[in-house]
Amino acid sequence: VFLTGATGSIGSSVLKSLVAAGHEVTCTARNDQKGQEIVQKGGHYIIFELSPDSVSQLSELCVGYDAIIHTALVLNEEGVRTEHLLVPALIAAAKKTAETKPVVLLTTSGCMCNGETQGPMDEDHDDTSRSHPWVAFKPTLERMVINASSGNFHGCVIRPVWVYGNSFVDQWVRESKAKGKIIAASGNKHVSVIHTDDIAEMYRVLIENRAVGLFYGSEQPIQVETIIEKVSEAIGVTDVERYDNVTEVPNYPWFALAHTLDCQLISKRIKDLYGFVQDIISLNGSEAIGVTD
Repeated sequence: VFLTGATGSIGSSVLKSLVAAGHEVTCTARNDQKGQEIVQKGGHYIIFELSPDSVSQLSELCVGYDAIIHTALVLNEEGVRTEHLLVPALIAAAKKTAETKPVVLLTTSGCMCNGETQGPMDEDHDDTSRSHPWVAFKPTLERMVINASSGNFHGCVIRPVWVYGNSFVDQWVRESKAKGKIIAASGNKHVSVIHTDDIAEMYRVLIENRAVGLFYGSEQPIQVETIIEKVSEAIGVTDVERYDNVTEVPNYPWFALAHTLDCQLISKRIKDLYGFVQDIISLNGSEAIGVTD
């Protein structure tokens, strides 16, 4: 397996899951320090700095693997330009591999592609007409991957929701604990969340089954008030500050933005096709949230 983003919150968990299942995983790393993190988790690494200028080189590096998993993404101007170039390059690499053997290309998107879902939504009723402006470019790239599927080429996309277990949710929790107050948006909308261990297992299941199509990576949606109650109990903080517009709060935690988007994604397809059910549900306990001290 060839994996990008292996030292990120999702990618590192994917690496751990793949190695535990017996896969040999080669990852990109910006430097030897990051590479050693990969080695400690049982992977191999290639020094590589992803940028618009290096995309063609990466395309050559990942030819010949049984699966290519792309989890790396930076939502700045250069990161978006890189993504526009990288996805077609990964498709080309996978097509070249598919000339001689089956290959899976699995790319990562996100729930902000759906924006406000206006009620529960599964993959059979996918709607990206309300995508958040930051990721409005992603659905087009998703369709490129999926529509390239043919013969030995298996293209699939996973849309993780808000991830906890050393990720966005945990950053919000740690900041709330440090400040002695929980910053949250006004209202009681729904937020879709999933633990990193569960989303990592989803990646494994998808490549092992040579999946094709779009898959949501989500637990059952949970309301903001319930999240606040669970986090308050886990970290011992009861003071809550609510804001009508959290983006006006200096250095606001990114997960607070999720409170403003009533996003209710249901992972139906992976359960129906492969029987996958999450192990960790709805921020159960401080250890799951990532706060243990």
